Amino acid sequence: MRRALAAVTALLVAGCSSSGTVSSSIYEKITGKTVEREPDASAAQVALPAWPDSGSLIPFDSSRAVALKFYVDGTSISNPGGDLVRFTLVGKGEGAAENVSFEGFNCATGDRITYARGKSDKTWSRARDATWIPIARTDVVRVALFADYLCPGHRPVKTAAEGANALRYGGHPAARSADGGYRIDRNW
Repeated sequence: MRRALAAVTALLVAGCSSSGTVSSSIYEKITGKTVEREPDASAAQVALPAWPDSGSLIPFDSSRAVALKFYVDGTSISNPGGDLVRFTLVGKGEGAAENVSFEGFNCATGDRITYARGKSDKTWSRARDATWIPIARTDVVRVALFADYLCPGHRPVKTAAEGANALRYGGHPAARSADGGYRIDRNW
């Protein structure tokens, strides 16, 4: 019993940074870097989009086998200025199960934020923990969405139409290599 308690204590201590916060994200576990997170006070002021209509959902390929199929609401894509892009992400499973979130990317830094999550009654619930965090390399869906569609070359799409076209045509032209295929962003 003492050995088990000692092992659990050692794991907890190893997961703590010098500031005493527990390292919990995949990014932190892979890199060993603890990211201090402060909720973004301006996130509460961001206008939430209309609930996604099934006719405006555009599927995209994350180039990996995942259990859900992912879509972006083409009408929700926006560039509020600077290096930011906002969008509604929808993950659909077998049957009626779906996850809906309104998110944003900072294309210059590779960070992401969740502004709101969808509820079963098709309304939004603002995220209490709206915090900018790095996109984890293991988050294949958001990495693909960031690099191939909405932030090619770490630059945001300028309009909803530009982002929707990138999704419809299988990638943004700025993410294409000289041979016409899509280049892999080695920074991810």
